[in-house]
Amino acid sequence: MFKGFLIVLFVLLFRICHAQLAERWTLSELDIKLNAPKSLFWDHQSGRLLLLANDSSEIPQVNSINQLYSNVEQLTRDTLFKISVSCFQPTGTLMVSGITRENYEIIKYHPGNKQAVPLINRNLQKKEAHANTSGTMVAFAGKEENDRHWNLYTYDFTYNNLNKLGKDEFNCSYPRWSPKAEYICYQSKLPNETFTRLKVIHWYGKLHFEIIEDEHHVLHPAWSPNSQWLAYVRENHKGSELMICRKNGTDKTLIYKTPHKISYPAWSPTGDSIAFLLHTDGNRANICLLVQE
Repeated sequence: MFKGFLIVLFVLLFRICHAQLAERWTLSELDIKLNAPKSLFWDHQSGRLLLLANDSSEIPQVNSINQLYSNVEQLTRDTLFKISVSCFQPTGTLMVSGITRENYEIIKYHPGNKQAVPLINRNLQKKEAHANTSGTMVAFAGKEENDRHWNLYTYDFTYNNLNKLGKDEFNCSYPRWSPKAEYICYQSKLPNETFTRLKVIHWYGKLHFEIIEDEHHVLHPAWSPNSQWLAYVRENHKGSELMICRKNGTDKTLIYKTPHKISYPAWSPTGDSIAFLLHTDGNRANICLLVQE
C-alpha cells in the first residue's frame, strides 16, 4: 500500500516538475472520468462541453457536460454510424460527422427524437464539419471521386451552394469557423511534408496567414468567443504545448507545456477559460481547464 502511494506521488511530482504553466493562468482537472474521450467542443450558446467517449460497447458517442461540470449526459446512442466530430447548430440540433461502412457523412441528430438525418445531399465524402455561428453555413473536409486529397469545402444551406476552397494540392482537416464568421482555420499538410501546419483563410477563400513551426505539428485550432484570439496545439516527440495568438498570427504565447499529449483545446463562452484533453496513459485522458486570472 505504501509502495503504491509512493508511485502515485512520484507520478504527480513528475507531472508538476516537467510541466510549464504561464503566469496568470491556473490549471485544474475536472473530476469526470470517461472512456477514451476525444473531440472536445465548447458550445458557446448553451455553455455545455461536448465530447466523444466510448460507451460500454466501445462505440464513440456524443456526451454533454453541464456548466457546473457536475453531470454527464449521453446524447447519441448510435451503433451503425461511427461518430468522429460533433457540434451544436444554433437551432439546438446536434451536427455530427463520422463514417458508416465506407462512407464519410455529415448528419443532424436531434437529442429529443434520436433521429439521424443526412445533411448536404451531394456526391462526395464529407467529414469533420463545423457550422458558423448563425448555422447557415458549414465548413468541412470533403473528397470527390477524382480528388487526390481531402479539400476544404463550405456549404450554404440557404442557397444550397457547395463551394470548394482549394485546388486539391494538400490534405485539409479540422476546419473551424471564427465566431464572427470572418475566417476559417484548418489543418493542412502537403504530400511531401512531415509536419502539419495551420492555415487561416477569409470566409471566401483568400489566405490570411499560416502557422508553421519547425519540427512541430500544429493542430486543433480553437477561436476565442470574440474572434480576436486563436488557441492551438504545438507538438512533437518531446511533448505538447498549448499556444495562443492573435487573429492575425501575432503575439504567439505559450500557455501550457507538458511531456504528455494535449488535444482539442476549446475556449469557454466567457473567453477566460480553455478546456483541453491531457493524455497521460494510452486511451486515458483527463479533461483539464485553464483559467485566466
